[in-house]
Amino acid sequence: MALTIKRGTDPDQPEAGALIADRRLWLNAGGTRVVEDGDPAAALQLAAPGLPIRKAEVDRLGLEVVDGRIQQLPNGKRAAPAKHKMAAPSANKGAAPPKSK
Repeated sequence: MALTIKRGTDPDQPEAGALIADRRLWLNAGGTRVVEDGDPAAALQLAAPGLPIRKAEVDRLGLEVVDGRIQQLPNGKRAAPAKHKMAAPSANKGAAPPKSK
């Protein structure tokens, strides 16, 4: 009997909305700002060239591709977070159940 391990996604394919790093990018110590390689504020590596940056990080940090390079948008210009897409509850959701016969 063999053990089969299945992954939810192909590790070679980035998730939808992820960005592929064009250069080495770092986070500052607070994890709130993206800095270039060699910047004294660099504390945590975010990505290496050719590797994906997860969609959650792209959204959290406000990253966008500008002129072929990944850049962090200024605080006031970050994209709005995704809205909840779940359908509204039906009109009778809170109604009392029908009487038994």
